[in-house]
Amino acid sequence: ASLTAVIYAEMRKRLGVKGEVWVSHKLFKEFLSSPEMARKLVLHHIDPKAFREAFPLIDVDNDGEVTPEFLARRLLELRGQAKSTDLARLEWNMAHLRTNVKGIEKSLAILETTLLRSSAVGCRDVVTLV
Repeated sequence: ASLTAVIYAEMRKRLGVKGEVWVSHKLFKEFLSSPEMARKLVLHHIDPKAFREAFPLIDVDNDGEVTPEFLARRLLELRGQAKSTDLARLEWNMAHLRTNVKGIEKSLAILETTLLRSSAVGCRDVVTLV
């Protein structure tokens, strides 16, 4: 069975539901600690012990829940050792993020200065930044 089907079956069993299920952080930890699920994950080359604290890496929008499909996809993506290309991609993403944050900070500083000047002279015009 696919990893998604395995996760769905286990979550439905644990929650006692037949329809759509969502996986919370707590349920994820219970899921990983189940000996039966541990065996099934190992069949998919996933080490359950390595993922016990990995829910924040899986729940990328940080809302506290993920679908079984997304959970399966992220577990499969995160399995195995990090490769040098993974680390290089991470470094590039972080550098790109820092550049974006600096640009935002610069724009906010310009906006703050412009608004302070406008209020100091009593200007009621709307200032547009390009």
